[in-house]
Amino acid sequence: MDGVATGVMTGVALYSPYKEFPEQLWFRLQPPVKVRSADRPSPGVLKMYEVVHGIHTVTFTLMTPEAVAAHLNSFVGYIGQIYKGSPDRRGLEILEQLKKSKTVVGVTIRPEKDPGGGLGLVSTVAELIKAVQFVNGTLLDYHDKVILAPDGKYDRHAMIDPLAGEKKWWKMW
Repeated sequence: MDGVATGVMTGVALYSPYKEFPEQLWFRLQPPVKVRSADRPSPGVLKMYEVVHGIHTVTFTLMTPEAVAAHLNSFVGYIGQIYKGSPDRRGLEILEQLKKSKTVVGVTIRPEKDPGGGLGLVSTVAELIKAVQFVNGTLLDYHDKVILAPDGKYDRHAMIDPLAGEKKWWKMW
């Protein structure tokens, strides 16, 4: 796991097809969470949310549109490496869906030990924004099914298209 020496779990990201990140989603979480936010705290960062959830502090960092474009270009290369440069039909579908991401959110979880509580919050947020999750080199749908593991394995029931048959978040409010 990344961040072992520091007690911080890194290497986690969310890829959402939605352009907006609904701040009201924090009010839907149970049990309630404490949230602090900062606008444009550093270059390439649109907004940062620090969420206290039980013993965990989970930081969600939203990239600027320019940073999203650059990040997606390099991330597509990572996926291509898994397929050794020749993605099959399913691999091409994964790449196409990732390129449709409008919002990319980097995530850190403190403390790293017992990250399940923090990862549970990340999974809940992923479901609310219909995001693909990237955790420790593995792509997961928002139901935590493996879309693509580093060794090329996957769960055939995983949803590659996060919007397939789902309601849009703004219709849920």
